[in-house]
Amino acid sequence: MPKEPKGRDRRLETQEESKLLEALKKTIVGDMVRFALETAMRRSEIVHMQWKDVPLTRRTVHIPETKTETPRTIPLNSEACNIPKQRRVVHQLGLVFLDVKLQSTGKQLTNFRC
Repeated sequence: MPKEPKGRDRRLETQEESKLLEALKKTIVGDMVRFALETAMRRSEIVHMQWKDVPLTRRTVHIPETKTETPRTIPLNSEACNIPKQRRVVHQLGLVFLDVKLQSTGKQLTNFRC
C-alpha cells in the first residue's frame, strides 16, 4: 500500500490565533492571514488573487492556477467577503492584496512569513 503524504497535524489554538491577528491588525499581511484562515487558501493563491477572479456578488473566488494544476472555485463566507471589500482599490495590476507602499513600483507582496 502506498504511503500517504504527511499532512498538517496542528492548527492554531484560539488564543494563538487571537494574538496573531492582534499583532497584524490593520496590515496587509493581517488581511491576508485573516483571509487564509477563513478560506483555507494557500499563500501563493492569495498573493496572486486578482479582482477579475473575485465576483463578490457570487461570494466566490476562482483560482485559475493552483499547486495541483486544477482550477478551483472557493465559496466565501461573510467574513471572507468583507476582507476584499475593505481593500477595494482598483489599480493596473488588478491584485486584491497589493501593498500600497509597493503600488507605485508595480511590485507585489510575495515573500512573507508568519
